Amino acid sequence: MGFFLPILASALVIGIAYTSWIILYQYTYWKCRKMLHLKPVPVIGNNAPFFFRNVAFPYHIQNLYENFPGAKYYGIFDFKNPVLLLKDPEMIRDVCIKSFESYVDHDAFVTEEMDPIVGRNLFSLRGQRWKDVRSTLSPSFTTARMRIMFQLIAECSDDFVQYFLDNPEVSCPMNAFCD
Repeated sequence: MGFFLPILASALVIGIAYTSWIILYQYTYWKCRKMLHLKPVPVIGNNAPFFFRNVAFPYHIQNLYENFPGAKYYGIFDFKNPVLLLKDPEMIRDVCIKSFESYVDHDAFVTEEMDPIVGRNLFSLRGQRWKDVRSTLSPSFTTARMRIMFQLIAECSDDFVQYFLDNPEVSCPMNAFCD
């Protein structure tokens, strides 16, 4: 028993020191860079409303976006990771289109190891695999092809809505999951 007490005390001190470092890091990161930023909740960052299930994820993102109405960008924290939130459409276009080679890796919600199908979509891939898939898909999204796809999607949407208007008894396409 006497052997485990110093180990437990050391682990506690290390845990408190690490948590203190994260809190200090979060409160000084954007301030040191003289950037506009939201004050984070210690350790959780700016995800507290979503983390504690007070707000759905899409509304959480919308609330984050609506902060600082005149700003083109500002800083937030995704747990302990600093994130620059871009609001200006020109800056977003520059990052996503003109400078996309510089922003290859990003956080993925699902990896290929977790789900082999979902993990292979463009939003989940990283590194060279992301570059290869993006270069394969890019020619599919020219203006002319997008116009054709838009018309197809609009027609399918109209058919889908009309089906539910014609069949009001169908309340859920997957009845097994609606109970």
